[in-house]
Amino acid sequence: MLDNKDISLNTVISGRYRDEKGWHKMQDKTRRRFLIKIKDFLLSGCHYNSGVYRAISRMDLSNLPGSYGIFNRVMLDNYVAGQDYPGELRFVKNLIKREC
Repeated sequence: MLDNKDISLNTVISGRYRDEKGWHKMQDKTRRRFLIKIKDFLLSGCHYNSGVYRAISRMDLSNLPGSYGIFNRVMLDNYVAGQDYPGELRFVKNLIKREC
């Protein structure tokens, strides 16, 4: 069973999730719904019409960034920081800007 609290940006990028029964493919409709939630969270801290804002807004299933380990920390409605929340979140947003 898919548990929303375990969904990260990397999960959406890969389109696969793991539960107690193994790995499963996520339907595009579900991936799109999760991506919208992640985008809403990331956009909440961006200046409107900045380069980062435009890149995050453009993200769709057809142009997702590559998979990076730090994307495992970007959850549906929050970011799980290691040590430097603002710095790490800025790094994530700049990765998205560079790739989208």
